[in-house]
Amino acid sequence: MENKQMIISVQEDSLFPLAQKIAGYLKPFFSEPLKVKSGTCEDALILFSIDCAKIQNGYSLKKEGGTLHIIGSSLAQTVRGGYAFLEKIAGIRMYTKDIIRYEKDILVIPDDTDMEYHPTFECTATDWLSPTDCEYSLFNGLNGEPYREIPEEFGSTVSYMGFCHTLSTQFCSAKKYFDKFFTI
Repeated sequence: MENKQMIISVQEDSLFPLAQKIAGYLKPFFSEPLKVKSGTCEDALILFSIDCAKIQNGYSLKKEGGTLHIIGSSLAQTVRGGYAFLEKIAGIRMYTKDIIRYEKDILVIPDDTDMEYHPTFECTATDWLSPTDCEYSLFNGLNGEPYREIPEEFGSTVSYMGFCHTLSTQFCSAKKYFDKFFTI
């Protein structure tokens, strides 16, 4: 029987690239490489799945029976959940594509892990050129154009139209979202 700490399981084959990336980031915590397997594996350390019946518009991280379940409402949200796990639980920070810091020496997933995230906006982007690297963007929850391209296997880039410097009143009403100091 394989050690529970050595398996990452995916319920959908589309999540395989994500699981492989997460396994790569977790290498420093383990003496042997993590194995990524398709299908539900009860002995998995982490189980990735897409299930919009369990969570709508977002992702959840919940530990049940020794396995951390990372569930997203879509492929893009499951990817966000995987990278949120790296930051919030594993303590891995990506400051630039070349500067990644591990703030912990061991990986401990608390038994009471139970968190959800529901984004206010579908598109998340920056207005400067430095975070154009795909991996940096995934790690920091960025998915909008015009400066980055997220591959389809990681949820794709969100694009409403060509470059637009502000949200304007068409997408984001100043009266609804901002009490004061809002300019367009």
